[in-house]
Amino acid sequence: MQNELKKWAQEVTQVYNRIGRSYYTQSDLTKITESPEILILGINPGSTGIAKEPITADVFLKGNKNFCDREKTWHLWKNLRKILSAGGVDYLLDNESHFVFSNVYHCDTLKADELSPDLKDEQLVKLTIGLIQKLCPTRVLCLGKNECWKALEKVSNMKTTELIKGELNYALINEIPIYGIKHTSSFYTNEEIIMIGKVLAALFRNEIEPNAEIISLQFKNEIKAFEDCRDQLKPNNIRNYMVESAFDKYSHLQKWEVDNKWYHVTDDIVARVASNGYVNVRHSGFNRNDNYSKHLDDNKYPHREELIECLKRFGYELTKKDISTSLGHKPFDKYLDADKEPQYIVLAILKEFEELKMEFESIFAK
Repeated sequence: MQNELKKWAQEVTQVYNRIGRSYYTQSDLTKITESPEILILGINPGSTGIAKEPITADVFLKGNKNFCDREKTWHLWKNLRKILSAGGVDYLLDNESHFVFSNVYHCDTLKADELSPDLKDEQLVKLTIGLIQKLCPTRVLCLGKNECWKALEKVSNMKTTELIKGELNYALINEIPIYGIKHTSSFYTNEEIIMIGKVLAALFRNEIEPNAEIISLQFKNEIKAFEDCRDQLKPNNIRNYMVESAFDKYSHLQKWEVDNKWYHVTDDIVARVASNGYVNVRHSGFNRNDNYSKHLDDNKYPHREELIECLKRFGYELTKKDISTSLGHKPFDKYLDADKEPQYIVLAILKEFEELKMEFESIFAK
């Protein structure tokens, strides 16, 4: 297996080194000694900044140096594990010698839609199909029913069957079953996680045929629960969840050690970008069971009034309801138009945090 993978990596590096952009695969392919139980494919690496000089096949095979952080910081991986866990098959992600995580395209960009046409050439997709042939995995899971799935469909002989409308695709590629779901960096409801997870698990275990009618009957309760939830969700609610998820993905800020949903703006101040559609700010030492109003005459939470006034200049609000637990909150809509993509709202928030950091440090230096 390693000899075959080395040959494949040599083909990849010969092609990608000519492109002149940074590129890499994800999991460490040097750990694979036999056909894996699952090959997981995304569209392309979602980052920038890795060295752009040509790399060797050996370096390429070692994968992403940050792959070891996937369980802690990768939103897409956390969602993937939740989905597979819902069906009791998340063990597929436990042993790196039994699974492979890679991409259809290997050049890294902050967002998939930044891939230019030359970085999506059919020759590059054929290299990924070559990886499928070399690995001969038990199954392939494609993250992304648009870019990822369509790229493979275009250059292969796979014929798509939609098992759950808008949610789950199925095909065969070189007689290997391939399943396509929404990218796991996207927003998933709990009902959606349960539905997809249970159906995938049944398919993986060969308990049901890949047939839309059979699935709609056997999983009618899970599908109805998902559809009912989907119909109730408002567009803004979905956007807010996606902003929270995107902030976790793109933020460089250190997470607060007490609660990892909060991030340090400075050592003294933390902020949360929450799915309720607001950015909330408070002291880093604030106890969730505490109350600001109890400490008006002591210095447990210093510079409170100055911080509140500072945040007001940036458009933050403080109502009677949250004055006891917050220094201020600001709705996402105040950053950019509500119809903007979540990552742009996140970038606007991060830019503001840089400005707030200087203001806060100046206040605490007094």
